[in-house]
Amino acid sequence: MKAPAKPPSAAREATLVAVNGARESLSGSGLERVLCVDPAFSGVIVTSERGVVHARAGEVQSETASAVTQLALRSLGEVGEQLGLGRTRAFHASWGAASLSVVLARQKLLVCVGRSHRNAMASFKRLLELWA
Repeated sequence: MKAPAKPPSAAREATLVAVNGARESLSGSGLERVLCVDPAFSGVIVTSERGVVHARAGEVQSETASAVTQLALRSLGEVGEQLGLGRTRAFHASWGAASLSVVLARQKLLVCVGRSHRNAMASFKRLLELWA
């Protein structure tokens, strides 16, 4: 059994990448396939834009991940609006040892949690190709 991930320290700088305008189609054959995209992913959920969790796989606190995703998406939406970028379609954030990748398609959010690593952006791009 894995030890719970430590919460991010306020002193650590978060790396955040937002991608606006990703394609909206959602394809694939299940959440287990998403977990295979990267061995660093420990869990995945599908949630509505309103925070209702529809499915989950792996080790993830689905309600917490959904709430954090909603807060981040709302904040990024405000930033996108201020900069004239439009609606946020996907984002990735890394904090020290943990990471969060989110892709929005068909009013559903695909949320992947796991450990942070050097190839996190490559994994994020694979998620976009698979689900967006």
